[in-house]
Amino acid sequence: MGWQGAAEADLHRLVRQGPGEVTVKLTKDESGGVAFDAVLGDGVVATAKLVAELGRQGFTEVDCGSQAAYPSDAGLQIICSVTKEDSRQFVVATVQDGSGRLKIEAYPAS
Repeated sequence: MGWQGAAEADLHRLVRQGPGEVTVKLTKDESGGVAFDAVLGDGVVATAKLVAELGRQGFTEVDCGSQAAYPSDAGLQIICSVTKEDSRQFVVATVQDGSGRLKIEAYPAS
């Protein structure tokens, strides 16, 4: 799959899985082709941002599944499998409000 097919697949996946508003900006790149940048709107929790936050908190081998984003519905829980200090754990990230603020709690895997 060339870059156009890959870009189209990425955009399609983001829009299809996106639980909220997605803003897409198309631009002309240096070679005259089309580039895009997609930004999730308010009311959306991006899984990549959650994974990055868990990394900052010292978790490694973070697996939050394949869903790209979740709606910022208060009470929604996102469960991730993680490792910290050579111990396998689960993290439950609970959406606190419509802005997507999360409460993150870790639990032993067994």
